[in-house]
Amino acid sequence: MKYRKFKIVVSGALFFFAVAMLESYSSTHAEESKLDTSVSADLRPILDPSDPMTLDQRRARANFAYQEVRGKVSIPSDPGTDVIYGADDRVERYDIADPNLMTASNAVCLVVGTNELTDNGNGTYTLAVSPWTGSICTDERFYGQLQAGFCTAFLIGDDLIATAGHCLDAGDCGSTAFVFGWSKPDLPTSAPTIIPASDVYFCSGVVDQIYAGDGDHCVAQLDRIVTGRTPVRIRRSGSVSNGDSLSVIGHGIVLPMKEAGGAIVQNANGAIPWFQANLDTYGGNSGSPVFNTSTYVVEGILVRGAPDFVPDGACFRSNEVPNSGNTGGGLPFEEVSKTIAFESFVPLLVSSAGTINLARNTYSCSDNVTVDMRDLDLLGTGSQSVIVTTNGGDTETVSLTETPANSGVFIGSIPVTPGVPSVGSGELEVTDGETIVGTYNDADDGSGSAATPADSAS
Repeated sequence: MKYRKFKIVVSGALFFFAVAMLESYSSTHAEESKLDTSVSADLRPILDPSDPMTLDQRRARANFAYQEVRGKVSIPSDPGTDVIYGADDRVERYDIADPNLMTASNAVCLVVGTNELTDNGNGTYTLAVSPWTGSICTDERFYGQLQAGFCTAFLIGDDLIATAGHCLDAGDCGSTAFVFGWSKPDLPTSAPTIIPASDVYFCSGVVDQIYAGDGDHCVAQLDRIVTGRTPVRIRRSGSVSNGDSLSVIGHGIVLPMKEAGGAIVQNANGAIPWFQANLDTYGGNSGSPVFNTSTYVVEGILVRGAPDFVPDGACFRSNEVPNSGNTGGGLPFEEVSKTIAFESFVPLLVSSAGTINLARNTYSCSDNVTVDMRDLDLLGTGSQSVIVTTNGGDTETVSLTETPANSGVFIGSIPVTPGVPSVGSGELEVTDGETIVGTYNDADDGSGSAATPADSAS
């Protein structure tokens, strides 16, 4: 399948794709399940990641890849990016109801160009943003929110991230950065444009990348170990099953972070390294982690989607189709690259050397401190306890639950309140500026010796 004509229309931060027509097949495809990536010569500067690109071009490349199709399908005259199945299940990060997914959201990041970041010289960066307006209908959900970057990624190791192969490769690495936690803090407040340097990381190398045939993934190394955030667990064997419940977290339409649940696996595809699901996702979701909501492991990377934005008079709005799938042009469901395709490049997150991590580097006096403790020797025990102290004199025992079961990962939390310390109250009483320390007594760190790993926040 070859494109006879392809046009990219950029309006501010909004971009749409218009495919005028497709040439008919002149020969039979040997493998209908493979991606057809043949394009006309005028697209090469955008699709070739070795060429320097503007932000709009990087977004355009990611969205072009996101709309690739497998096999013989027709594409409408203005396919947009992808689709809403049934009710729109997207929610802001602050509205994520599942505590396990809220914890997992700490590992999700926005993929940006280094030219979108300005080092302020005071431990912060300014992120270049623009409002989502342009040709979008004004009553579209999230209209006017800020946009930045071009894809989504997520933390899978101490200094490793995963994203879509069409979002990043070795030619892009030196001009790519990752911003963790970019989201609206509450309904009336916009996502921040001043980003702590502790939330900004840079690509230092590509460990594994493929964007060809059935493959579309990238594992990249960051410039340093990520602190205050826990990598997500990925499936390492087997496959999803039809009917499995799913949720996705990412930066659809390159907006502040959203979560969308209520989806199920529609086509598990057996041994083929991608599956289909009715996920409510958009172009900027390329690279987003797709979670199994029964186990909370990442089943795969969101890489492609069915057509979505459709014209409505002088503006564009989301196209809503039934949960049973898109019956118009383009893909019937969203497509997800399975993690088993790259799991061999990702070190195990749980070992006999116990670890403890506080989910964030800083907390307010009315927060909850989430604690993540991991120890392979405790796999299957169901629950454990750790000690959390403050330098103001408080000491509390925090009960953790193995999540999911038989994982060796234990998660729990304790509320923070302002006040005079009361040891054993079940709350951390603090004053502004105090340091919080979590410790875990590891009876055997894998070498036969005891250890006391710790993590701190302020």
